[in-house]
Amino acid sequence: MKSEDLTVEDMHRYLSLSWYGYSCCDKEQLTEIIQDELNKPYNMSRDKLKLHIKRRCQAETGR
Repeated sequence: MKSEDLTVEDMHRYLSLSWYGYSCCDKEQLTEIIQDELNKPYNMSRDKLKLHIKRRCQAETGR
């Protein structure tokens, strides 16, 4: 599945199943990051998108 086909809800579901993202970002902050990443022109797999989101979350919270 490519990022252009994903929604914010898809990514929230995916992250909550596969990653501790909510411990490093609150849901509102995570939603903003997901929306921003999905709006970018690159087309990547869900796993790569997850890594981008994870890195940004950690960078923004310092964790």
